[in-house]
Amino acid sequence: MSAILLSKGPVVTPSAIQKNGPHYLRHVSKKQFMNAATKLHQMNLGILVNLTSAVFVKKTPAEAKLMEEHYKDLCTMDQYIDRYFQPLPRIISSFLREKLVAMGLMEKMLY
Repeated sequence: MSAILLSKGPVVTPSAIQKNGPHYLRHVSKKQFMNAATKLHQMNLGILVNLTSAVFVKKTPAEAKLMEEHYKDLCTMDQYIDRYFQPLPRIISSFLREKLVAMGLMEKMLY
């Protein structure tokens, strides 16, 4: 679950972790991603959306701050903020970015 929270940007997909995540996490399967993303969704740390593939949209740092008790064992607030505002990996397609903006799940300025 920490791989999702510590991924670059506010949006995470299985392929983004496989391509841009730490080397020891690049073997994560889609099923493992879905299990972790579902748990994070249940903890109210983001939204799990199924578009062209599974997509996890992280809560904004302000929203996540309110939920810090739930994820303090996974990452620090400083780590979360730092990663949230990093540019999205190129593997997150422009189609997916525009779709998330249109759905109101992501701000255009974040990419």
